[in-house]
Amino acid sequence: MSYTLLYPKQYDVAPIQDTLETSGVLAEPIQTPAELKISDGITVFLLDAPNRPKFAIDVLRRFVHNGGAVVALGADGEHDVPDDFGSDLLAGFLAEDHGHKQLLLMLRTAYREALARSDCARASREAEMRSTEVDDLTSIGMALTTERDYNALLGLILLNARRLTSSDAGSLYLVETLDDEKKNLRFKLSTTYSRPEIPLVEFTMPLDKSSIAGFVATTGEPLVIDDAYFLPPDSEYTINRSIDKKYGYRTKSMLTIPMTDHKNEVIGVLQLINRKLDFDFELRDPEDFDEQVIPYTRRLVHLVSALAGQAAVSIENSQLYEDIERLFEGFVRASVTAIEQRDPTTSGHSGRVADKTVGLAEVVDQASDGKYRNVKFSREEIREIRYAGLLHDFGKVGVREQVLVKSTKLYP
Repeated sequence: MSYTLLYPKQYDVAPIQDTLETSGVLAEPIQTPAELKISDGITVFLLDAPNRPKFAIDVLRRFVHNGGAVVALGADGEHDVPDDFGSDLLAGFLAEDHGHKQLLLMLRTAYREALARSDCARASREAEMRSTEVDDLTSIGMALTTERDYNALLGLILLNARRLTSSDAGSLYLVETLDDEKKNLRFKLSTTYSRPEIPLVEFTMPLDKSSIAGFVATTGEPLVIDDAYFLPPDSEYTINRSIDKKYGYRTKSMLTIPMTDHKNEVIGVLQLINRKLDFDFELRDPEDFDEQVIPYTRRLVHLVSALAGQAAVSIENSQLYEDIERLFEGFVRASVTAIEQRDPTTSGHSGRVADKTVGLAEVVDQASDGKYRNVKFSREEIREIRYAGLLHDFGKVGVREQVLVKSTKLYP
């Protein structure tokens, strides 16, 4: 724990300088209110009477609110201290003719109070951060459950994971089951904020422990790596540096989380790369990676694991939704086949009606003027229109052939 004593530059701390140094207290003079800031450790501000007008009450209150403590010095002790300097603001006050020992004892008391305030401020910040994280996860969960487009859903998962962890890059892998019941891992999606020019090329890889994503998918456990270029010598996995070399990138800190479904089976892997101090900072030079990139914490592992669980459920639901759509699509096609077999003369009519109706709907949707400018169709509504066009003659299935079939104008 480090201790800092701030004081106006005009104030003479020479009489207690040796004691401060012996106690490990760093004494730093300041001239302006802008310099009154909390250091990395515990900070006390020693404010004498001549310099009191320079420092407004709101500046001092902000300093105390952030975990600092103020000791005021006055010509007549307590009676010289203004009413605005209440007990909630001051850690103590001394008369102008105080002794050095009194001052040191008062500073010790002030450091104890600053430590307590610092702990309270830190606890308050952590509570606020936890509340924000819960709100973020709730918002993300709602967004994931309402997204029906499968590819858009995957992009939403990766974007929110990067924002939640302030990551520069991220990738999404999905587990695929082959015809022979064997499984592989598909590199499905990737994005790099600092290198948007890196192309996305889908590929598959073995579902084993040779790669980091494969290792996590196989073990079902999160993996945190502080520096991907310095893996443990006994690790079963390796990292491919070819993309880094080609685009001048540097993969450093990594967080890889399995995505498990309701059966506790891994359906994918979420991988985050290079957590940054500033999410919007662009990593360009080698020095940027040393200065900006930091490791992933245990807290982030829990957060991303929660997000990965939400993502897995959303992916599973989206896949089920697509399966239902394919099933219904098959039903529609079978119905169209039945309709055309009942009346071969008009074969293809249902498909042509559907194509033209969808075409008209798309033109109306794109209209920017005229009486249809406010008419818009969603992706689902366009699909419904297509199905309606294909099935508009479904009643033919129940009409007798001698009434339905019209290959000639007269009956045979």
